[in-house]
Amino acid sequence: MTTDIDLYKALFSKLGEKEASMLVEFVKEEVNSKFQHEKSLVASKDDFSSLRIEMEKGFKEIEKGQKEMLKWIFGMLFAFSGLIISIMKFL
Repeated sequence: MTTDIDLYKALFSKLGEKEASMLVEFVKEEVNSKFQHEKSLVASKDDFSSLRIEMEKGFKEIEKGQKEMLKWIFGMLFAFSGLIISIMKFL
């Protein structure tokens, strides 16, 4: 693996001290910048933890909605049953 010292030595012989130093610093900054950008794209434990919490909230809301829907379905079933029975009595 090439280190920044090896890179500096290789560039020093071709470019000179000032230019080699500038180029090594530029490469280090670019690599660091790229690393920070890529690091921000990776999910962390905190990201997964907050996602899990949000999913649990969503599941609870779905469960609550299902219970509410079942109440309405059974209520409508009794209402329609009563309607059908009353219609049959009038006929």
